[in-house]
Amino acid sequence: IGINAASGVLSVEQYLSLDHDREATAGNSYDSYDEPISLASGSLGATVTLKDGDGDTVVSSTADISSRVAFEDDGPTIAIAASTTNRATVDETATTSAAGSLGLTTYTAGNDPDVTGAGVIASATSSGSVVTLSTEAYGSDGAALSEAKVFGLSVTNASSGVTLTDGSAVNLVLLSNGNVAGVVQGSGAFAGKVAFVIGINAVSGVLSVEQYLSLDHPAEATAGNSYTSYDETISLADGSLGATVTLKDGDGDTVVSNTADISSRVAFKDDGPTITVNSPAEPTLTVDETVLATNATANFGGNFTSAFGADGAGTLIYALGVVAGASGLIDTATGQAVNLSVSVGGVVEGRTATSNHLVFTVNVNSTSGAVTTLTTLDFQPMGLVVDSSGNVYTISMGFGFPLVTAGVYKITLAAPTPTPNSPSTTTT
Repeated sequence: IGINAASGVLSVEQYLSLDHDREATAGNSYDSYDEPISLASGSLGATVTLKDGDGDTVVSSTADISSRVAFEDDGPTIAIAASTTNRATVDETATTSAAGSLGLTTYTAGNDPDVTGAGVIASATSSGSVVTLSTEAYGSDGAALSEAKVFGLSVTNASSGVTLTDGSAVNLVLLSNGNVAGVVQGSGAFAGKVAFVIGINAVSGVLSVEQYLSLDHPAEATAGNSYTSYDETISLADGSLGATVTLKDGDGDTVVSNTADISSRVAFKDDGPTITVNSPAEPTLTVDETVLATNATANFGGNFTSAFGADGAGTLIYALGVVAGASGLIDTATGQAVNLSVSVGGVVEGRTATSNHLVFTVNVNSTSGAVTTLTTLDFQPMGLVVDSSGNVYTISMGFGFPLVTAGVYKITLAAPTPTPNSPSTTTT
């Protein structure tokens, strides 16, 4: 501190930061960043000395100017944004559940009935902080010795934008421990239960998610999209989940950042059904041509093992498929090759290649997996086969002449050049 001897103007130069005991906090709306402190009363004085023309001097009384020296406080500043790379992605593909680590306070976790056990069916942690700090300054007071930087969560819109597999809405609730829970709404089986919980590491900003109940993923995996949406990812609705960072400087002043929207930093991957072919030999279907109307049936359901996953059971449908074209079989009656095709109803048909007569069918019970083969009666024969040996004419009906039943028939033979005994053109 210095004073100009001629003018009495005071000057102060500061080298080290001073403690300002009134801290800037949320409780006082952070209005004490410029809090001034002065020297203690009676600690700093000023005098004036007068001297007359013949050299006599007088010194004034001492004026207390302690309050004329003031030191204003400094405070931290911060600005943040959501990370564009780090996020916590939960894959709800699960066969068993596990204990959770993120507290739910007074809420109760849901129990997914389609996953073995009770507890967390899937969890994930971001690879780094889900927010970035574009400004982080503590000022001349420096950073506090503890809790200088604290990450926290906030709910900016209770509607999460996601639903359970059964369609129940899920709302976000900020818990007293700082975690955010996704609580099931409505009056369904899981109403009031926690579907998932989100927590943030107060020191690192790393996000953690634990999922208890499966969520609905609207883009269904079908043959039309080549079953590419089993891992379809959904996120929370924009503007629903926020993060803040609080800085504290050396003399206890704090500042809370703007709220960064981190809704997209939480992702849930879909689960899909699986089906595998078992190793046991497939059943064999054998049709005896002796009685063409007799079917053969065998169940192939046991040759497959299916699992629906965390989303629970939907439908299980058995179907047949063939490589359309030649079957390698020949129809006895016509001598034509038998071609395979699949009808509109999913029935495999064997038809003669040229005349398109139905020779046999194979169909499957879409629910049980039972496959049935039928050698059909619904095709026309080529005709009679006549073999002449001497004066004896043998008339035989080739395979596939089921329209003939026991009885007396009139048979006409057309023989333009009959041999060997040149009978009349028409013999009955």
